[in-house]
Amino acid sequence: NIGSVSLTSTDPGVGTIVTPSGWGKDSDSAGGITDKLRQVDVPILSNSDCANTYGSTIYDGIICTNSIGGKGVCSGDSGGPMNWNGATAGVTSFVASAGCESGLPHGFTRVTYFLDWIQANSGITP
Repeated sequence: NIGSVSLTSTDPGVGTIVTPSGWGKDSDSAGGITDKLRQVDVPILSNSDCANTYGSTIYDGIICTNSIGGKGVCSGDSGGPMNWNGATAGVTSFVASAGCESGLPHGFTRVTYFLDWIQANSGITP
């Protein structure tokens, strides 16, 4: 039985630990996606710090995580959840072209920014 996700109506603050998950690669050199659902705990990064890497790609609809040490999402994880306090706060979107282990920020679509649209089109409410 598959149910709908819980959505957050508030954003995790800078430095807050969040948990993205997915079946994507577990390293830049991996030959393909994994056969096991994986998750990792990473801290939220400020949008201004994230914009130092990605420039104008970063706007209020994006929330970034710090991936120093190579921890985070990777190719194949796009579309998966970034959870916080039992609810989805972001949807995996992108990593740097330098790779998922580069230590550069990882970008997620910010649920709160699109919450009205999500509610109108899915019926899911926080």
